Amino acid sequence: MLEKLRASIPKDGIREPLLLGVRAADRLVYVFEGHHRAATALELGVQSFPFRWFWDPDVQAVEHEPYSHHTLGPDGQAWLCHQEARS
Repeated sequence: MLEKLRASIPKDGIREPLLLGVRAADRLVYVFEGHHRAATALELGVQSFPFRWFWDPDVQAVEHEPYSHHTLGPDGQAWLCHQEARS
């Protein structure tokens, strides 16, 4: 499976968006679904990717609007990040 992803991502990009959870208490972002895609993208140095997100723990629906935070750190390795609290 990972070999197929390594071959397809550079050519076609990530076709199925990752699903990210955002913990409501502290805005911690984590990969909920798509761990293989996330790990392969990180390995390949992908800087942007399609994703959907939801607030955790009170998940009512998956958001389809962009999340206003870059989920990769400056070194490309910080997939679990914090966003400044929004007012």
